[in-house]
Amino acid sequence: MSFIVYDANGNIKVATSGTTGITQLTNDVLAGPGVGSQVATLSTTGVTSGTYGDATHVGQFTVDAKGRITAAANVAISASGGGSTSFAWFVGS
Repeated sequence: MSFIVYDANGNIKVATSGTTGITQLTNDVLAGPGVGSQVATLSTTGVTSGTYGDATHVGQFTVDAKGRITAAANVAISASGGGSTSFAWFVGS
């Protein structure tokens, strides 16, 4: 019989009783190989952790079917929007 146990940090550990059960997790969640309790971690997606976007860039993200961000980039904000910087334009003068 298998069951899930959480440690004090909220990490998932897979525990088994007896000699059968999960000994390794692969693909999206990684753990093991080994017997007994294993700490599970998420597999990497290749995206660099950090902040995307600033005063002159917006973040552009690609999300896969499982909701994981698989690509991230900074894209420059274009000033060709046709707007006006004149205050008079905004107030209708």
